[in-house]
Amino acid sequence: LAGSLRAQSVQVNGVQGVTFGNMLPGATTVVSRTDAAAAARFDLRGGGKRTVNLTFTLPAMMSGPSGATLPLSYAGGDAGYSSTQNIGSQISFDPRTTFNVTLANNGRGSVFLGCTARPAANQRPGNYTATLTLTVVYFP
Repeated sequence: LAGSLRAQSVQVNGVQGVTFGNMLPGATTVVSRTDAAAAARFDLRGGGKRTVNLTFTLPAMMSGPSGATLPLSYAGGDAGYSSTQNIGSQISFDPRTTFNVTLANNGRGSVFLGCTARPAANQRPGNYTATLTLTVVYFP
């Protein structure tokens, strides 16, 4: 028997992160995965019609001034995948679990993510940030 193994790769481009904008203390803020201005977006580029595995590493909170934290949460439909890279045509999925998708014929696709922020009534004002990671793995 003879054979060869060719490494496959997929490029992941983080286009934008989740953007909450100005929040009010004690007021929950929800960003939908279909909100083009505020949802996170990752563009994928790899081999056409290849199945890939999507796994998010989701932050539980954002960090702010003087050690302040702001809790985040995710629901079952907060993530979406579009083989046409169109935010208006997504298949929703739960970002807390691994999800398999097939890239389009041209090898492209986009992943979108929404999130909920829950500032406390006494939340310290200032800028808050967190790191969101999307891991994409080709199936052999």
